[in-house]
Amino acid sequence: MVALSRRLEVPVDVALEGPFPKAFRWRGQTVPVQAILDWWQETGKWWEGEQERRVVRVLTPLGVYELAGQEDGGRWLLQRVLD
Repeated sequence: MVALSRRLEVPVDVALEGPFPKAFRWRGQTVPVQAILDWWQETGKWWEGEQERRVVRVLTPLGVYELAGQEDGGRWLLQRVLD
């Protein structure tokens, strides 16, 4: 089985528990995170001043999502929806 995904890069509000998301707000509803499936660090476009960001693949009641942001509470993006 091959997983398909859609890249979104949509800003979202994220509630953190330690360095990881415990919920995020998308399309007017709060989506709870049931499990952290994976995470990694991505380097940004340093030549454009982008910082390194953490990408977290999460399981929710609505499906699997990838969230990307800074663990210090900075800006977070809904980066990808996996089908």
